[in-house]
Amino acid sequence: MFDEFDALGAERAAGNDVGEARRILNSFLLFLDETPSESLVVAGTNHHQLLDQALFRRFDMIAT
Repeated sequence: MFDEFDALGAERAAGNDVGEARRILNSFLLFLDETPSESLVVAGTNHHQLLDQALFRRFDMIAT
């Protein structure tokens, strides 16, 4: 379970981001790609509009 997911998954093209945050998100995207399909990953945020679009492609179900 990842709470306050916008802190980890903020849009990489955001003007106020730093290189380290971009690298963390890239690593997390790779983690999701390598996670077995039978795994359950839950992420919560109150600011879904801040999330990088690449994250939405890696989740089977999204509720807003």
